[in-house]
Amino acid sequence: MNPAGAASCDRPDSSRDGREIVDALTERISASIYEDGFAVMSSTRVAGRPVLRLCTINPRTQVEDVRALVERLDAIRHRCIG
Repeated sequence: MNPAGAASCDRPDSSRDGREIVDALTERISASIYEDGFAVMSSTRVAGRPVLRLCTINPRTQVEDVRALVERLDAIRHRCIG
């Protein structure tokens, strides 16, 4: 990864569900990843909507670390939508 760091914001796809549903899902995912303790992520708002924010400033962060986080987030998303 870039030792200078990179920030990325994302949220679940809202093409099928209304924005309010996706807003709530995004907030549940954010709370769940925090409680899980697997990674330190924050949330913020972009265009007034909640998004998940990942900042990879640790120069030891590897692509595999980010892949593992994406897999964990996907599992959490599935648990949240039940």
